[in-house]
Amino acid sequence: MRAALLLAATAIVAAGLVAWQIARDAGGVADRTLGTLQLTQELVEAQQDRDLTTRGELIAGNQAVVGYMTQALGSALPGVEVDHSSIVDLLEERRTQLGLDVAAAIGADGELLATTDRYLDAHDFARDPVFIAASKAQAPRTGLWLEGERLLHVALLPLARYGSGDAYLLVGRWVGEEYAKTIAGIAAGDVAILVPASAGSAVAASTLDASDSAALLSNLRGRPLGDGRLRVALSTRTAEAESAALFGNDVVRVLALARDPSLSSIAAAHLPTILFAIAVLLALAIALLRHQRQVLRPLEALERLMRRAAETGDHHLKAAEAGAPVVARVAAAFNQLMGHHQARAAAESVANPPTTPVDRSQP
Repeated sequence: MRAALLLAATAIVAAGLVAWQIARDAGGVADRTLGTLQLTQELVEAQQDRDLTTRGELIAGNQAVVGYMTQALGSALPGVEVDHSSIVDLLEERRTQLGLDVAAAIGADGELLATTDRYLDAHDFARDPVFIAASKAQAPRTGLWLEGERLLHVALLPLARYGSGDAYLLVGRWVGEEYAKTIAGIAAGDVAILVPASAGSAVAASTLDASDSAALLSNLRGRPLGDGRLRVALSTRTAEAESAALFGNDVVRVLALARDPSLSSIAAAHLPTILFAIAVLLALAIALLRHQRQVLRPLEALERLMRRAAETGDHHLKAAEAGAPVVARVAAAFNQLMGHHQARAAAESVANPPTTPVDRSQP
């Protein structure tokens, strides 16, 4: 019974140690996942900034395009009006060729001269941080625009840098599900892009399912989002998350969420520990069984013989000299003791033979 209890206690301790190791490593997995997602976001944003700027330069740096746009802008002939339709046609042609979503020409004062997308009609370029930065530096600048729940990644290039007056070329691409999938695809995590809304936040793009997205928004309601770590509740689990700005726009947040590792991945990660624990338990079980067979059972049998000898005075008992060496030696000592008692009893019988009583009733 005690052996079984010891084995059970050892199994519980081993299971507890494995569970503790898994729990400790699970936190490490979340940290590594969020770190990977954050680094991936930084790399993808830098790559997309370069890619968008390069596509813009393919338009602004083309001498034929520059000459045509200069003429259409009227900068070569004072007093000539801007040929908006010609610029739009040119931008639309280049937009399609280069895989862009939006292309536009903006005047030095922030006036929208021509655009391939009416989305830009109401945009206030004069107060736009990206336009201001590009005009001050007279160098390409990138950023993110938010209109409702729509996100546009833009690059603004001063045409004067390429020999075409004081206007600016704008190129842009919409940011959506593909961006979130690109970030999340590198590590075992999820990504949600959050934008301001009347009820707090809205999901502009996400790799989460609908129920998790709804639970996330409910959990974040009333919680200000800045850069850093937080814990959020989803529909079926809680998750460690990291919040960061998207393309430097602090209003738009990229929320990276670590996924719970699957049972198979946990087992694979801790297979050596689990196998070691199983091996220890098997070795202990074998040792306990051997101890019971070679020590406990022979000792119990020897104890019964001793009790019987003490209670009945029977010195003809003999113990089996088997089992563990120490038990065999104890059994041999018991047999020797029994033999000593038998010899002493025999000697006493010879020295003091029993007397037969005389029957005096007979003549």
